[in-house]
Amino acid sequence: MSAHIIVIGAGMGGLASAAMLAAQGHAVTVVDQENWVGGKARPGEVDGQDVAAGPTVFTMRDVFDSIFDACGSRLEDHLNVEKAEVLARHAWSGDERLDLFADLEQSVDAVGDFAGAREAAGYRAFCEAAQRIFETLDQPMLRGDRVSSPLPLMWRIGFWRIPTLQAMRPFDNLWSALGDYFEDPRLRQLFGRYST
Repeated sequence: MSAHIIVIGAGMGGLASAAMLAAQGHAVTVVDQENWVGGKARPGEVDGQDVAAGPTVFTMRDVFDSIFDACGSRLEDHLNVEKAEVLARHAWSGDERLDLFADLEQSVDAVGDFAGAREAAGYRAFCEAAQRIFETLDQPMLRGDRVSSPLPLMWRIGFWRIPTLQAMRPFDNLWSALGDYFEDPRLRQLFGRYST
């Protein structure tokens, strides 16, 4: 049975929801307080120059592919997507700059050049820990249905993974946890920002 559904918000989540609902045969109306779609992903102007505002990182491409596939289309039919070799450029001052790369080894070298060998080793360990956390949470939390309390999430993850869950340090603050990997406060600041 189809219904007329109103989606509030024309950001990426609202647009994806509307597309998936329409693909299931529902009539969908999207409303937003702004006069553009895309939410944070919108054109803007800075000092008279047109710029693309919004998300700076496009990750989990397979999620976008599955949405387009469910709607009978392909992402490539609507967007030109190219892999970026430099993922992000960070600057603290005119001579304090750090680029991170799609290639892990290039990023490890860049962190080493920026802050020394100990910090490069910390970055590698940080990436390994982040990969384990992602692999643990990907299906049960990121791609799973919303849960209202920790117990159903624990059930999905599996109680046999309690050591992995404890390694995530759920009761520590992020700044403290980052201190296990980085002594340099600039790197702690940088990777603390990625929690957003």
